[in-house]
Amino acid sequence: MLKLTLFYIVVRVAIACNALQVVSFQLNNNDFHLKSNKLILLRRRPADLLTTATLCATTEVSASETEQKEETTLTLQGVTTASSNPVPKVSDDELSEFFRTLSYRNLLITGGGERPCSEIEVTPDILDDWKRKCRILGAIEPNENDSILSIVSPGIQFPGLKVESVGMVGIKFIDEQQPPRYEFVLLSNDQNASGVAPAVWIFNKLTGNNDKNDGKDNNSKLKSLSTVTYQELVLKEGEEDNGGNNNIVFQTKSYLSIGITFPKFLLKILPGDKETIEKRGGISIVKTLDKDLVQSMEAFEKAYLNKF
Repeated sequence: MLKLTLFYIVVRVAIACNALQVVSFQLNNNDFHLKSNKLILLRRRPADLLTTATLCATTEVSASETEQKEETTLTLQGVTTASSNPVPKVSDDELSEFFRTLSYRNLLITGGGERPCSEIEVTPDILDDWKRKCRILGAIEPNENDSILSIVSPGIQFPGLKVESVGMVGIKFIDEQQPPRYEFVLLSNDQNASGVAPAVWIFNKLTGNNDKNDGKDNNSKLKSLSTVTYQELVLKEGEEDNGGNNNIVFQTKSYLSIGITFPKFLLKILPGDKETIEKRGGISIVKTLDKDLVQSMEAFEKAYLNKF
């Protein structure tokens, strides 16, 4: 039973990090007090990764029936930023049109076009859930004219098992103020497992995929928001004007929080206390976000230079 529970933790962490590749996230309010990473220019920074090998270490732990029923939640969260290289600025109208073009917009939430996506209907229930998440994250609330995309991620593979993630992302374009910006909110993330029947059954049991019929909402443990905008480069005092003061950079800032609930007694066998595990998990999240943000910014910058 212990090995199965440990596998559960590994699967939940892996899938949670895989969900990050669906969309990147930002937090606008100050409730979390997370330290944002330095702005990166199309590169990834090295970061320590919480490995499944560490979590899979076999350890014998005894626990009473009461202890096995008690649960705890690890909260893994991260904030990161990225920007494009400087590009020539065109008119505000042309920039707004570029941002509104769907094919360019989709580059920002598909890892630069690496994942298939399709638009889905905005139903009243989905819209209400979207608004609720926006209030939690400090985002602008949507209306029925805003868009929702379904995005398929390649997923992860285990022996005899393949897990594909399907994320639903709400998209709000805000141009009442300059510069315009996009806000992307992850509304849900579901996993579809395929492979040998016993492995699929175990996966569905351990990850709660079968709990949907019981009214349990695993997506309530995901909080995520991303914004994309641009910023004009301004000469600093003492700098010479070499013709680059009419340049802009595209910028994105991303936030993600994942809650992983499991039996509390398993904290005894994890490599560190709860605070340490959450910190290391946050580093893993930032590393995953960095990779996806860089791909998106590269593709968005390339599309802009090709158009203008």
